[in-house]
Amino acid sequence: MSEVPPLPRQQGSEDSGPPQTRSRSIDHDGVYRYANGALLDSILGPPESRGTMAESLLAGTRPEERRRIALLVKNLNPTGGNRVILRLFDHLQASPLTEMHVLVVPETKPHIGALADLIACKRRYRTAASVGRAWRPVKPEAFDVVLSTSRRTLDFVRDFGHPAHVHLLQAIEAWDTVNSASFCEFCVERGYPTPEECVDLVRRIGISHDVWYLDQVAAAGGVLAVSDYLRSAVRYLTGSDDTKVSIPEWHIKGDARAGDRSIDALFFVRGFGYNGDALAIEVMNAMPPEYRVTVVAARRARAEVKAIRRRSGVSIVREPPDAVLAELFASSRVVVHPSLCNGGGSIPIEALALGCSVVASRTGWLLGTQSEGPLTIVDRHDPQEYLSTVLRVLAPRGLSE
Repeated sequence: MSEVPPLPRQQGSEDSGPPQTRSRSIDHDGVYRYANGALLDSILGPPESRGTMAESLLAGTRPEERRRIALLVKNLNPTGGNRVILRLFDHLQASPLTEMHVLVVPETKPHIGALADLIACKRRYRTAASVGRAWRPVKPEAFDVVLSTSRRTLDFVRDFGHPAHVHLLQAIEAWDTVNSASFCEFCVERGYPTPEECVDLVRRIGISHDVWYLDQVAAAGGVLAVSDYLRSAVRYLTGSDDTKVSIPEWHIKGDARAGDRSIDALFFVRGFGYNGDALAIEVMNAMPPEYRVTVVAARRARAEVKAIRRRSGVSIVREPPDAVLAELFASSRVVVHPSLCNGGGSIPIEALALGCSVVASRTGWLLGTQSEGPLTIVDRHDPQEYLSTVLRVLAPRGLSE
């Protein structure tokens, strides 16, 4: 693992002591609510400013007006940003005046998964669906809304700038990089005063495709972002504040009961280097054997799973559905999220909403957040610092019984 230059510890990053006891309640939709509301509001913004994505797309529609919406998605794997997309699809489908057309677009290299996703899509939404072709892109003028949902899906839209074309911006690694604590420190040492002035450097260090993606997004007819943090990327490129922000409904739904916090530390590995998988594995492998560790692994993370040190007290759960994930959060004392970049990552937010302590890196949502209560921010991608922080958060109750 490459070393990151030491950074000065930012104010508020010291351990804040044991998390406070949180009361649990459940609303009529089966969404779990904990008394971490003030902390989440400081990260996400006030609740009254958070409209749903479906409402944003249907804004201005008369009650009797039927809307034709084309949804372009790369795959239907229920992980990461796709959980946002699937929930949005579910909300749109619930409207009796929405006529949905779902197009599953293939990867650069076609594979059988595209067909499996198409079948799953038809079964899930009982709607028109097809595997798209880049040489037969969707015509935005044929729909009220054409929603693209990833870099890949933009290849399947004929007229980027058509008013009916809306792009859902969920994550952008380049913007995470130019705003990360370690990268800003790197730039300060070399005389770059602000993150905006580092974009050319980002191009030179190997992620120019992400900057190009932002250029594409800026040309879309409309942009729907999942956070103010991501809106800032579009604002930088275009100078426009027209991007709509709709905070996803992060609170997991399911039938999980209040857990006994029998899992000491919950980790995630997803098969993408920028998510900090190598760092997470190094930390979990160094956890003392007395602690009980659970790893949530994505299907594609086969190599990463092999790198996990197997021992008593370590369990691996592969791509759990929401109900099982809620159960895992409700049973965990601390969720460890050492992501290298995460513009709109859901894991820290859902963990806080479900009453967990969280140890996370200063990226994305958490860029300007200080350590507070159950949330501890780590400013360096240093496995030893993560390990000592996790053990410090676990220490107040002692080892698992």
